[in-house]
Amino acid sequence: MPLGRQSPTSAVVVEKSPAVQNEPALQTSSPVDRFGMPDTDATNENEDFLTFGVLAELGLAALTFLFAWMLGGQPLEAWINDWRDPLVAVTRIGIGLLATLPMLLVYAVLDRLPLAPLESIHKAVEDHLLRRLANADLAGIAALALAAGFAEEMLFRGWLQPRIADLVGHPWGVWAGIGVASVAFGVCHWLNWAYALLATLIGVYLGWLAVFSNGILAPAVAHTSYDFIVLWILLKRK
Repeated sequence: MPLGRQSPTSAVVVEKSPAVQNEPALQTSSPVDRFGMPDTDATNENEDFLTFGVLAELGLAALTFLFAWMLGGQPLEAWINDWRDPLVAVTRIGIGLLATLPMLLVYAVLDRLPLAPLESIHKAVEDHLLRRLANADLAGIAALALAAGFAEEMLFRGWLQPRIADLVGHPWGVWAGIGVASVAFGVCHWLNWAYALLATLIGVYLGWLAVFSNGILAPAVAHTSYDFIVLWILLKRK
């Protein structure tokens, strides 16, 4: 496993000969162990976590159909509505891409605020996600973001939100659907209370986007784009 920062008492200094000092350092994109050799255990762990993450997200899509079968609802209705016309689909993809910008702006602002709840979010993401994705490439990040964006939107905005709206009825059904789906979205993203609260607020925004665009393609594109860009930024910092 890759080692973290060494403490002064645990660091071992090895004096190199001039010949060794002049040799170029080994460049590798893989994690390395304490001897500078590729750490295959860390690489395998990263790949296993990435595979598990993608499969877990796809499992949410399957769970959506199980819930719909047991509790009613039409999770595919929104998808059919999104793709009924190519121009409609392209328009909603464009709306989703534009809707990513406010989320990224909020992320950029929050990332610079020295507040304790935000620091707890950074630590939770570091401990539970970034360390396990340390060796992921762009294709892996894209696969995870795509699976999360579309599977989670199918469950929360494609099935749960309209189902609650139908059960409550007019005029409060739309808001009840957004509220319940957003809270469920936040709870399912629980790393700590601050992270869950932030996820809930993002859920409200995505829920409104689903209502505004009359489908889930726009929120799915926004969700996917946001996850991909933020993960890429965070992993580049490491």
